[in-house]
Amino acid sequence: MKNLSMVLFFSLLSSLLTSAAPAKTTADDSLWLRLELIRGQVIDWQVGEHMTQRFTSTAINYTARSEVMGEEGESIWVKTVEDYGSGVTRLIEALIQRADGKTIKLLIDGKEIPLAEPIEWVLVESGERNVDVPAGNFAAKYVKYKARDQEIFYEGWFSATVSLHGYVKTVYTTPEDTQATVLTDFGK
Repeated sequence: MKNLSMVLFFSLLSSLLTSAAPAKTTADDSLWLRLELIRGQVIDWQVGEHMTQRFTSTAINYTARSEVMGEEGESIWVKTVEDYGSGVTRLIEALIQRADGKTIKLLIDGKEIPLAEPIEWVLVESGERNVDVPAGNFAAKYVKYKARDQEIFYEGWFSATVSLHGYVKTVYTTPEDTQATVLTDFGK
């Protein structure tokens, strides 16, 4: 994302978010958001770029470390290891097209899974905000979206200085749960 105009990124964001839209927040909800927020972007990530986030909700808590692992033609492989504690992990591998950020192949623990259908999001609020997370203090672009036909909200704080997709903090809210993510580490 480092060479992508932040203005372009956030003007596209409302049409780019997708989710399986289940009634309850799950690890898969955040997976879809992490993958589909980048749709429509020109991807300039380099092998070795990485980030780690901590996910918390009433339903589930875990950490996720994502890293660009390699290239395949005009696409890149991004590996994410979700760690749920007590030795329980989940491996996610996504093949993402550089030209438009579209995820074209998704493997979870080695098994290919179908991609979710998009839901329509409406921008509620946007602006510049400072945000403190374990990885530091960031001047960030803030956005808040609502699913058009559901009581689901998404808030995000993004910074062009952060590796990969720029996430600093996100909050995903359904009537049953709220899931928050915070950046704990990033680098090249």
